[in-house]
Amino acid sequence: MSEDKAITELMKIKGINKKDAQRLFEAGIKSIKKLGQSIPDELANATGIPKKKLTTWIILSRARERKKFLEVDSATAELSQLLEIKMDDAKRLVAAGVMSINDLAEESADLLSEDTGIEPILVKEWIKKAKAIRKIPPDKRKIKKVVPTISQSGWEKFSGSLIGKKASYESVYQSGNFGAGFILLIIGSALLGLYLTITNYDLLIDFFTSVPILGDYAISITKSLQFYWLWFIVIIGGFMIGWLLISGIVSGIKDGEFSKTAAVMGFGATPGLFFVAAIAIKFIDSKYLFGIKQYFVPILAGIVSLWVLIILIRGASSVPK
Repeated sequence: MSEDKAITELMKIKGINKKDAQRLFEAGIKSIKKLGQSIPDELANATGIPKKKLTTWIILSRARERKKFLEVDSATAELSQLLEIKMDDAKRLVAAGVMSINDLAEESADLLSEDTGIEPILVKEWIKKAKAIRKIPPDKRKIKKVVPTISQSGWEKFSGSLIGKKASYESVYQSGNFGAGFILLIIGSALLGLYLTITNYDLLIDFFTSVPILGDYAISITKSLQFYWLWFIVIIGGFMIGWLLISGIVSGIKDGEFSKTAAVMGFGATPGLFFVAAIAIKFIDSKYLFGIKQYFVPILAGIVSLWVLIILIRGASSVPK
């Protein structure tokens, strides 16, 4: 942000005159947001302005920033969509005081690059694009109004993911719950692996005994506990690789962050936890449940599998661009 613009912005806070704003700017305070994040003692030492006065300004700055929450969110969305840049880059611009296309068009590329940490060549390109967009009448600029995503608790994210709630996926993306998504996917994969092993036990034995090269070892292999551990590892590993590949593809298409996209896709596998019901019924040894075990369990597993697929697609579509 240019010096004149920064000083003008700082003077919007009641009590700050041009001389005070100049001192603040020289101390590295180039926006109201930056002032609100400052520590009175440190800033007093850097500027020579009394601590009591600075404390008042900092409080006023923070109050002003809270009121600007919706404005900032809309500005971020506008810059991101009109310039076709990542939301994180748009947030950096807004944090530096660029609240609109007009603001960006008037910026100095070198100063803005210094304030945001974004490469000068990119900033120059965006400023050039902003100058072109500024010539287009505002009513012809197609801007999608964005409502800020409310932070959700862990339970809200979990329950919302079960039904494919977009707000829950957006909250997962914002908070970047990669670890939680990874754990959910591991549990779901393990349950599916256990279900497939129990259901296809006879098929596994038939397959291995039919391989000529194994010969007499086939039966001992299928009776070995290590065999089933290997089966689990193969299934879970396959899902992990698939998860990472799909997350990479979706993040590439949506131009989003890989780790946050992976978190969303991990939460998308939440319905897979219901495979535990199919497994529980399989383990119940009762002649009265024979029909349920034979017909209902495969149907239940099919429903859960379809549910997971739908929720994964819903999660992928919820990753913000």
